[in-house]
Amino acid sequence: MYDPKKKLSKYLFIAAFILLGYLAYKLVSPFIGTIIISLLVAYILFPIHKKLTIWTKSKNLSALLLTLCIVVIGITFFAILISLLFNEVSALYQSIDISGISSFIQKYIPNDKVEQYIAQFAEKGIGIFVSAASSLLLTIPEKLILLFIALCTIFFALRDHEKLKKHINMLLPVDDTYKKKINKKFSQTMDAVVYSVIVIGVLQGIISTIAFYIFGIPNPLLWGLLALILALLPFIGPALVWAPWAIYLFASGHVPQAVGLTVFCFLFINIILDMLWKPKLIAEKGKIHPLIALLGVLGGLSVFGVSGIILGPFVLSLFIFVLTVLLGKEKILIQE
Repeated sequence: MYDPKKKLSKYLFIAAFILLGYLAYKLVSPFIGTIIISLLVAYILFPIHKKLTIWTKSKNLSALLLTLCIVVIGITFFAILISLLFNEVSALYQSIDISGISSFIQKYIPNDKVEQYIAQFAEKGIGIFVSAASSLLLTIPEKLILLFIALCTIFFALRDHEKLKKHINMLLPVDDTYKKKINKKFSQTMDAVVYSVIVIGVLQGIISTIAFYIFGIPNPLLWGLLALILALLPFIGPALVWAPWAIYLFASGHVPQAVGLTVFCFLFINIILDMLWKPKLIAEKGKIHPLIALLGVLGGLSVFGVSGIILGPFVLSLFIFVLTVLLGKEKILIQE
């Protein structure tokens, strides 16, 4: 017999569920990027955690030690890097020969106020750098909250890795055979992307250092290290380091060095490593098409941010895997 009250209560339950889901998303949304990156870090560190657990005989202690190591190494590394960069930028500003740059530019753009414009531009550049540093200091409380969430996520993801994996498998509404295939595809793609990002990033850092040394950039190791860190951002990452130096060399009258640095870095770092080798490595190790790898990296970056460099190829490859199964002879068996 039709019961309108029962049907109404069902719709009310669905509406309440949607509302709660929306509110839950709003609560978590400010931290989604941090959580995703933390889970990726935990995934990378899990083999170390597994070996450390055997030695410590405690998952809690192993996860805690790794988390503390991240804190100590991260704070020390970035404190040293920021200090060196600040000193380097300050020294660079002091060494700028405004008169020489002005004379060079006036050969191409005859204007009596060129020197004044250059001085203003240099001052604004330093001002932007100082302003960015000040803004970073003002957002320290917010950054500390995100850091706390990140460290908690890493700790619990390492400690409860097996439980988390088990719960995810339980939620997948497919047959056990396909659960194993999905897990295998996940590991295969993630390993391929992480491996490719690390290898290409290191190579970009090394080549950047060589280029800075060849073309007379001061402290090539420091700028090469910064290029390595920024290599997480495909295409534009290392260019944020070498392009300003190329502009500076050109403006200061060192045209051959500026052209050489630009051609060398653009060819080897942006074209060969980023556009050719990285998709090729992901494709070979992840067993996916190079175009899918390239689209995954670029699309993932625009959708998920930095974490999308890894998530993008994974999502695309997993989608194609599921689509292949659905369109193939076999069908995914939905569990009741």
